[in-house]
Amino acid sequence: MGQVNLVRTPQGQFAYVTVSGLNQVKVYTTYDQPRLVATIPMGNLPHGLWPSGDGSLVAVGLENANAVALIDTASNTVKATIGSGQAPQGLVDIIQAAVTGLEPKKTYFLATSMQADGSGTLTPIAKFMSNPAGAAIFDAVGALRSTLAGNGVTARAYLVVAMEQDGKLGKALQVSR
Repeated sequence: MGQVNLVRTPQGQFAYVTVSGLNQVKVYTTYDQPRLVATIPMGNLPHGLWPSGDGSLVAVGLENANAVALIDTASNTVKATIGSGQAPQGLVDIIQAAVTGLEPKKTYFLATSMQADGSGTLTPIAKFMSNPAGAAIFDAVGALRSTLAGNGVTARAYLVVAMEQDGKLGKALQVSR
């Protein structure tokens, strides 16, 4: 099973449950003996449920579709699907980086470059420190794609690792391929 949210609708109170492995949302009564009243096909890994204030809609994040589906609670059907970008639960992009070959215990930046060789203007995403072995594993969370698109970027952006120099981005040391 996945997430559960109790929703008070005009028809009464119900438990909406994501079943990610089956790409469904199941709806149960909340009586002493719960009863299944609807199975709603969702597709694309439903994860997270948020009811509207009046209980007429339930928003469901579709993790593998980068979208949010809206369930009409009167009919228990999907009323609309809205694109949301990566990770619809938080509307943010998540990058997990594993970097090796760095100087131990130094501060670096994960950044983007529009050049395949990492030259040109670098846009920082995250700041991190390498461990005693010269490696790091970290997560960077933010509105990366929307930030790039907001800056007019439509071409490929390359991830780069740059050393910190006087609190600023230095030259790119490693570039994603």
